[in-house]
Amino acid sequence: MKPYLNSSQKNQVSFMAAMLAMLMEFDQNDTLGKPEKTAMKYVITYLTKLIKSIFSRMPEVENRVKHDLKDNRVMLSPKFNKLNEREYVDLDDLCDLLEMLVSEHCDGCKRADFVDCAVFRMHQRLQVDVNGGEPDGVCPYGFCYEQLKGEIE
Repeated sequence: MKPYLNSSQKNQVSFMAAMLAMLMEFDQNDTLGKPEKTAMKYVITYLTKLIKSIFSRMPEVENRVKHDLKDNRVMLSPKFNKLNEREYVDLDDLCDLLEMLVSEHCDGCKRADFVDCAVFRMHQRLQVDVNGGEPDGVCPYGFCYEQLKGEIE
């Protein structure tokens, strides 16, 4: 028996510990029948014994698992992404995209009904900050781009 776990095995132990917490929470529900509750108790008991045994033999694994469970969330994800699935984008990449969008779409924009503008609504929804200082009735994103463009030239 080796006295350590590789990274994949540590992740599996973390998943088991998270599963134990979920099982204990689920056990509190009244949705299970008597045979199901009995089976659940067995699962919780033996999974607890397994995890405690691993932790007593390898205390560093216990620290890693506690850290993982504190900072992460266990979730299921589909094997294959569907077209409508949400993808995560790096914040810096998103800011670069928004800057390009504003420079192309908002250059010279004088729309009075800017609150109906799709670009304005998207910036508001994503809570993109502006410096302020724009006159009333002027889109803050178009105004900031005009200021930035004037400073660059």
